[in-house]
Amino acid sequence: MAGVKLQEIKMAAGDDVYREAQARLHRILGSYLSMYAWKSGADCVVIQREELLEFLELTRMKNVRVDWIKEDLKHLFRYAKTTVYSDSGNYAELYLSRTKFPKGICDEPLKTEQRIEKFKAHGLKLVDVSLPSEHELVSKMALILTGIGNM
Repeated sequence: MAGVKLQEIKMAAGDDVYREAQARLHRILGSYLSMYAWKSGADCVVIQREELLEFLELTRMKNVRVDWIKEDLKHLFRYAKTTVYSDSGNYAELYLSRTKFPKGICDEPLKTEQRIEKFKAHGLKLVDVSLPSEHELVSKMALILTGIGNM
């Protein structure tokens, strides 16, 4: 047709759509965690592997997913570290903090409770977070943001 120009519409690849959806979920999680830390008077939060897997409704997760979470939450938690299981190399715990980690604090194998005490000895309060389901978390955040609910 004369005078009509067809435009090519570029569709997002499936991987891009998935990544963006997960980034949104991570940001909601980050908002929840930052309010949780603030309410607890904590500088840092720790999420156990099992807690995060359950929240994300996954049975397994590659370490790259933890890297995504760190990247997506960097605006709220500038510092992030993971501990790993020595036998599998999979992450065991995710530590998120507003302040710098003391040097070597996540290097030695410790139980979470021991590491919390070690943080405390360095003047940082760390809380071990139990996560609600995604549905509960999103509902809770919506209620808080509209002034109807609280933490």
